[in-house]
Amino acid sequence: MAFTTGAPGQDPSPAFAQGWRAGFPTPDGPQPFARGLYLRRLACDPAGRDLQLARPGDLIFFARGGAHAQPEHAMAFVRSDVDGAPMLIYHTGPEGGGNFRQPGEVRRVRLDDLLHHPEPDFRPLPENPAFLGLYRWRLLAGEASDASNPRS
Repeated sequence: MAFTTGAPGQDPSPAFAQGWRAGFPTPDGPQPFARGLYLRRLACDPAGRDLQLARPGDLIFFARGGAHAQPEHAMAFVRSDVDGAPMLIYHTGPEGGGNFRQPGEVRRVRLDDLLHHPEPDFRPLPENPAFLGLYRWRLLAGEASDASNPRS
């Protein structure tokens, strides 16, 4: 993902590692993968819409409705870029169809760039009805301190 220095993440602390190993919550019990809807409803707590409060590991969710409803989309805050700008990662999901179907890829984006995304549905702005807000994993809700804030 082209991080400039160090590892992109660490193993979870022993205090809550077992919760991660159980899998993601779904209506059918813990699974290795879960739809964004299940992650948001069953594994996260709302943390508002102020992205200034985001910490590494927090998620933002988008819902694209209308006549062609699409699944919820999530992006995760990771550590800040070298200049201190908040960074997020996300998976594009499968692209194309038939013989041209591609599995998608993991991408990273600066929050500043996401605020000006060419597709308005993916702009995390209060006036965007597709932006569902900032969420914190229940397993991490009390673990991170202000020292880990991507704005610091």
